Amino acid sequence: MSEYPSWNCFRHYFYRENYHKKSVKMIAREGLSNYQRNKRPLFGSASGWKDKIGIFQMDATQADIFLVSRIDKSTVIGRPYIYMAVDTVTQLIAGIYIGLDAGEQAVINCLANAAMDKVEFCKRNGVNITKDKWPNIGLPGEVITDKGREFIGKRIDELCIKYGIEFESLPPFRPDEKGLVEKMFDLIQQKYKPLLRGKGVIEPDAQERWSVDYRSQAILDIDEFTKIIIHCVIYLNSSRILDKVYTDSNKTIPTAAAIWEW
Repeated sequence: MSEYPSWNCFRHYFYRENYHKKSVKMIAREGLSNYQRNKRPLFGSASGWKDKIGIFQMDATQADIFLVSRIDKSTVIGRPYIYMAVDTVTQLIAGIYIGLDAGEQAVINCLANAAMDKVEFCKRNGVNITKDKWPNIGLPGEVITDKGREFIGKRIDELCIKYGIEFESLPPFRPDEKGLVEKMFDLIQQKYKPLLRGKGVIEPDAQERWSVDYRSQAILDIDEFTKIIIHCVIYLNSSRILDKVYTDSNKTIPTAAAIWEW
């Protein structure tokens, strides 16, 4: 505490450097949405936003890889969509869906995956796990999404009414409000892209002149890619070390799956 400045020193520095005017200038030049997304000061942590498990952040992205048909390996079918539900408190990936369709049915499939037994789901895709690797079962009590068309349709409204799920729609162009699921997409793609380089993975130079046509490198089908994503999810849930959390017995819980079980 002896190294902290006094209040008068801090106030003099704050006004001398015009910090009280910088936010106003940023908003005037770049807009309020850009300031709230990239410039505003942050307080607390993303996990501290909610205090109970069962509040999922959901979003979708297009994977940076081209896939081929299961029937004809020479036919490129395009890039798959990944839908994901992440628990806000524990950072556990609760449900996923990988497919070529994007819409309300994909959101429902993702929620159905979150509700089902993950041991059976992984076994169906050729991956054997124990329950402690991916422990969650059941529908969420609340879902946090953006205003995407697939998240605010009639079928989703019917689903919420029937099962008592609350949907919280965030303002547009504010991915920072659901940063956990956005970061999970980033972590998953960081895991599989180095291993699958040269097998259809899209590199950063895809839009440049004389770049490689990555469609010609595609060799994986949707089932093989789903199996790879499942392995990435299991690693992030049960092998990725989080900040240390202590229970009442001073026992260290380092993984998302263990925090969920606790």
